Amino acid sequence: MAQKPTKAKGKTSSKGAGKAGASAQKSNKKSDRNQKKAGGTGRLLVYAVLATMLFVAPPIAALAILGLMPTFVILFVDIAPEKSTRLSAMFAFNLAGVLPYMVQMWEQGPSFANLMRIVGDVMAWTVMLGAAGAGAAVLWVCPVLAAGIQQYLNSDRAYKLEKQRDALIKEWGEGVSSARRAPKEPKPAASAQ
Repeated sequence: MAQKPTKAKGKTSSKGAGKAGASAQKSNKKSDRNQKKAGGTGRLLVYAVLATMLFVAPPIAALAILGLMPTFVILFVDIAPEKSTRLSAMFAFNLAGVLPYMVQMWEQGPSFANLMRIVGDVMAWTVMLGAAGAGAAVLWVCPVLAAGIQQYLNSDRAYKLEKQRDALIKEWGEGVSSARRAPKEPKPAASAQ
């Protein structure tokens, strides 16, 4: 008497695979939450520093807010999944352009007269916004350059492999030129008992 094939094995293995997939999704969700929490902590720290500066030295805080406008634009407008990476890079470059003027104002005394002098200086705006532009260039131009370089390296590697294949064909003959698959085993015929 012919036995009916059971699918118990398939069911248990798919359940096991489903459980493994579910645990991997839970793990990914946890890592996403941890990344969001880490980004939120950094953002909270920046907000706390700005709020403290508003009470301690309002002109320096005003300069920071004005100078970091490109970063705030990324913060509020960017909706890409890699927003935190872009925000971190833009903040670092933008802060590098604003920080010298913040230190200069701190050394000269945080007054609104010094703030107006720096805000009215075209060179100060060139440095602050130029640093933000450098950050934007790193964010949007460098991936394109990296992809181009990688494509060139891959094509060079493919050319070298093609030459090696041609050398093997020349040495061993045309039989090694194609990847032949092993013949599939014939399926057993189902008996109708």
